Amino acid sequence: MFKKMITSPIIAVVLFLGLAACSHTPPVADYPATANPNDEINKLDADLHAAYDRQANALSPRNYSKASDYFGDAKIARDKGKDNSEVLKKVAISRAYLNQAEKVVGQVEEKMPAVTKARRDAIAGGALHQQKEEMKEADSDLKDVTEDMEKGKMEVSQDTLAHLKDRYLDIEVAAISRTRLSEARNLISKARKQRAEKLAPRTLQAAEQKVKQAEDAITTDRHNNELLDHVTADATNEARHLLNITNMASQAKGESPEQVALDMDARTKALQSKDQQLAATTQEGAMKDQTLSEKDRELAALAGTNSSLEKEKKFNETFEAVQKQFDPNEAEVYRQGDNLLLRLKGLKFTSGRSELNPKALPILSKVKDVLAEVKTDNVVVEGHTDGVGAKDLNQKLSSQRADAVAKYLVSEKAVEEDKIKSEGYGFSKPLASNKSPEGRAQNRRVDVIMTLTK
Repeated sequence: MFKKMITSPIIAVVLFLGLAACSHTPPVADYPATANPNDEINKLDADLHAAYDRQANALSPRNYSKASDYFGDAKIARDKGKDNSEVLKKVAISRAYLNQAEKVVGQVEEKMPAVTKARRDAIAGGALHQQKEEMKEADSDLKDVTEDMEKGKMEVSQDTLAHLKDRYLDIEVAAISRTRLSEARNLISKARKQRAEKLAPRTLQAAEQKVKQAEDAITTDRHNNELLDHVTADATNEARHLLNITNMASQAKGESPEQVALDMDARTKALQSKDQQLAATTQEGAMKDQTLSEKDRELAALAGTNSSLEKEKKFNETFEAVQKQFDPNEAEVYRQGDNLLLRLKGLKFTSGRSELNPKALPILSKVKDVLAEVKTDNVVVEGHTDGVGAKDLNQKLSSQRADAVAKYLVSEKAVEEDKIKSEGYGFSKPLASNKSPEGRAQNRRVDVIMTLTK
């Protein structure tokens, strides 16, 4: 069982809820004989749904299950025409268990805020539909803990709490990714089945790169809906473009280069013919003005498209140039919408300290060089820690480390002081699970986010 596997007497924290009596039937308040069974059943139904929304099924599983069972018995008794007193008795018992469940939920939320929030966020991210089996397994582990809480057995280790929180966080990220990128992935899959790898390899690479950028954005900033809307739309549009190009290339299969050129020439002439026909109809002034207006809009749209393509090209060139500056063990470079993100992995701060290590200076020197080459409107330095230790201490340490990097860049005149700020996030934005040394190492990082000048 999960609860036997993760005991840790050294760092255990005692979460005593004083619920030793919960293993027995709670006090039942009987309804008066004048009560209407239908009204009371409807009220109880609404309250059970509200308690479910507060996670009572997971945070007080035994009490909520009992409340649901007696509620079902009450409805059966009513439908069979049983005496009102018998129906109301079952409603009263269900209500007693529900009240006890709500009491436990409040106490568990107070003692395990990070876990309950992570589970709530996972549900909001679509985990109940997109990650059904993973949620079922995580909830089973959670219930091992909360069922003990209902009985008053409250010794739960920090390792257990961290493990549960990380599981729900991983599930949330996976659910958001599956929800937002399902269309793009399906389009790429269709294109691959139509031999995109052979017929449109460059377009396939571009589409998959857009999906990867969206995945990175979801991992690093999963609650930034504006950013996620942008990157997932980019990924979907590029995937749709891939499928169109693959279809066109497939239709041209077997044709000679000359025939492909002739087909393109024929399409061009057809478009020119339409333009000539349109010009011939502009003899009247009103029609002429309308046509010119349409042409202006087309030209403006074309200019906007060309401008967007040019900006995209320049950004990609900058992105590739910056990537080449760093070794993989020093930093990773990502695109975050219109921002460039440098994930500095090689700073190697001394445990519990925020002073810059001399070994970090070559990496920071490269960051300085990037800032000298790239025009930026502003820079944000974010500090992140792993999940080991107290929340307040990690928050403070992450802020101090981010501030140390920002001050270095200002002192080296890499960026003006009014264009840079530092922020600490503690362990609130992990990239991986804190269950393994590798995951914790990945979470200990400093991110430098640059907004490129448009």
